[in-house]
Amino acid sequence: ADLDKELLVGSKYLILDCGGGTLDVTAHEVVENDTNLRVKEIRIVNGGDCGSTYIDKAFQQEIGRIIGESKWEKFKSENPHAVNELLDSFEACKRSFTDESTSEFVGLKGKLAKKIPAGYDKNGICYDDEDGHLEISGGRMAAMFEICVRRIVSTMTKELRSSEMKGCQYVFMAGGFFRSPFPPQK
Repeated sequence: ADLDKELLVGSKYLILDCGGGTLDVTAHEVVENDTNLRVKEIRIVNGGDCGSTYIDKAFQQEIGRIIGESKWEKFKSENPHAVNELLDSFEACKRSFTDESTSEFVGLKGKLAKKIPAGYDKNGICYDDEDGHLEISGGRMAAMFEICVRRIVSTMTKELRSSEMKGCQYVFMAGGFFRSPFPPQK
């Protein structure tokens, strides 16, 4: 069924737009839906800093713990292209991550791969020096997502409990953060 036909006059919906940096929340109410769908904006909320770049930061903190913070900072300043490749590989992991029962694999190359201790295996992250990848357990991936997911759920819950949103029927999720199947499950 077409959603615009399901949205009756008086229907309310929430849009969560979470991209790289922030969560933006808007609430709307349908004011006309006979020949054209017209809505009015009820609320606009900045849900704060909880986009996917914060998951990237958590991943980079993990790398810093593995090779040492000062070595990681030096590596980042001397090898920006390699860091971008690493984050691109991690981006693919974020987008495919589904749940805590599956691991994700981040490819490592060149100088960074040489900095990871052979056989490294701590806190849900292990390094396979033969294949050149970090295996991140599903639990560890979920932990990296968790702070953002908690903020999103908290903001959404607060908005849905507001008097203006009483009777809200729909929540729409947009933006890059929701490309991963993991956050919408929460």
